[in-house]
Amino acid sequence: MLAVDMDEVAVVALDRKLRFLATAEERVQRIIGRGLAQLIDRGELLSIGPARAGDYARERLGISAREAQELARIERFMPRYPETDRLRQAGGLTRSHVREILCRVRPEDEFVWARLAPAN
Repeated sequence: MLAVDMDEVAVVALDRKLRFLATAEERVQRIIGRGLAQLIDRGELLSIGPARAGDYARERLGISAREAQELARIERFMPRYPETDRLRQAGGLTRSHVREILCRVRPEDEFVWARLAPAN
């Protein structure tokens, strides 16, 4: 539990650590999404055990089937949305922002819309 009387230096240091962990989590999610997309798209899941992507996600990765699908879907679309991907990797877009852009914006219009999304 955090102490209520933290001095300013400790608060700034804790903030820095938490932001680092949040961006590290985002990087890990991108890697997981790419890997899931490859396993699913190549039909390789059966060769390692689970019959369905949702089973694999729950049993091996500890995430829900829905989250696994979303991570893989985002990674499949990123080559068609380069500005969105660039801003996401720079920390300027959350996964929610990316999901909204992918659902609502055509690839040819994404440059403008990606830059309109609020920063973290």
